[in-house]
Amino acid sequence: HMERWLALQQGTPLAQVMGREFQMPGPSLSGSHLAHDTCFGIETSQQLSFSGLMLSTLRLDPGRPGAVDDYIQQYLRMLSAHEVGHTLGLRHNFQGSVLRSPNELHNTTLTRAEGLTSSVMDYFPPNLAPPGITQGDYFPTQIGPYDRLAIEYGYTDTGAMHPNLEQRTLGDIAQQMSREGLAYATDEDIFSDLDPQAKPFDLSSNPMQFAQWQMDNAQDLLQRLDGAYLLPEEGYDELRDRFESAFWYYASQVFTLSGYVGGQSFSRQRAGDTAISGRLPFEPVPVEQQRQALELINTYVFAADAFQFSPDLINQLAPDRWFHWGSFPVIAPLQYPIYDQVSFLQGFALIDLFSSDRLSRLQSASLRNSGDEILGLPELFSTLQQDIWQELSGDGDKANISTLRRGLQRHHLDILSGLVLQNPSQPSSFLELIVALETLYAPEDARVLARYQLRQLAGEIQASLARHSALDVSTRAHLEDSRDRIQQILNAQRIAG
Repeated sequence: HMERWLALQQGTPLAQVMGREFQMPGPSLSGSHLAHDTCFGIETSQQLSFSGLMLSTLRLDPGRPGAVDDYIQQYLRMLSAHEVGHTLGLRHNFQGSVLRSPNELHNTTLTRAEGLTSSVMDYFPPNLAPPGITQGDYFPTQIGPYDRLAIEYGYTDTGAMHPNLEQRTLGDIAQQMSREGLAYATDEDIFSDLDPQAKPFDLSSNPMQFAQWQMDNAQDLLQRLDGAYLLPEEGYDELRDRFESAFWYYASQVFTLSGYVGGQSFSRQRAGDTAISGRLPFEPVPVEQQRQALELINTYVFAADAFQFSPDLINQLAPDRWFHWGSFPVIAPLQYPIYDQVSFLQGFALIDLFSSDRLSRLQSASLRNSGDEILGLPELFSTLQQDIWQELSGDGDKANISTLRRGLQRHHLDILSGLVLQNPSQPSSFLELIVALETLYAPEDARVLARYQLRQLAGEIQASLARHSALDVSTRAHLEDSRDRIQQILNAQRIAG
């Protein structure tokens, strides 16, 4: 189900395919609304599972009495306000979470006086402080300024005798929405995954910073699990569940980061609003933020040291063996599939960066930017290739390629191959199916660049093989196979669709 949920986070043809099979109470997910038709769904459960685990570990630290009670009461208060907002006619506002800067999130003097968010109509993650920062409120403890204005707009008694006579009064209220921090984006504004600040389950005016903090939290928790964590009466299956909760919470943050690459802000404004704010309806994400997002993805997902788990921890992750009504233990494989889990996350993150929709946006980036500096297709392709194949420029032991890195490099070859051949044959794995669907409508410029990158890569692989005579057997076999495979791709006949 996690694989399907990850697919559903992307507003793509793949999501529609996966959505038809995804079982969740509520309306069908195969239509345009996908997972967002259900108010608070599987992602809420996943977020709460991780935050509950965080609180259970933090309770071991001194100075945090009553944290769990505060958490529960704040969540119930926020959830009740959200649902009452719906009964009063308010729609979701997925920019309701951008009111506060990251440094203000845990300033309770500010958040309790003026609000943590501009609206309770967003979907909120728990506001978990990163290591080294004192925890503030976990959820909004009051409605926000957007909510107040929206209710004022909908319920003000203007005393007008005709609806047309209300326009001036209502216009004055609506005009206040152009104030900083009161942006609005509802369900249909987020399906294209265009605006990195218009998403569910993000927080602060810098969601990229918040996502990085949450990845740090997950890493911190995974380190806590790697020790004498279980009580004597607990089973190792409970440790396995906690490990998976932290790992997939970490994974969910990746797609906040990738949203910046080729992203654009979108606002529902009129010409008069533009005259006041100076903003256009569409504005590209600054190129430095796009590059920062790529750098963070490399550091937290693709880098050789991104996933450091001790063998002792992995060998404790035993499955539940209790088979009864409502419980379905793992039958096979019994061992924890750590390689498959990490490889799936890396592959899915890479596919997301190479999705046809994102490639099309980067292709036209020069048409949407008035400045000279953009992040276009060539930079995306070259940056990812340098990050993923950096061992080719290494010396000594640094030229050897680890198991996880070999898997990541094969994912990269799969994607470039799909772009070049544009011939979605029968997939042999779940990720190959995703590659075929996500690259199906890639622009021609992307196909040409993929072919160019493969030629460059083949030359670098050959040079590395010639330069290093002492490569370990697995690395040499991998590089020779990659070289031969690239040659087959370049020599293959392209089949027109």
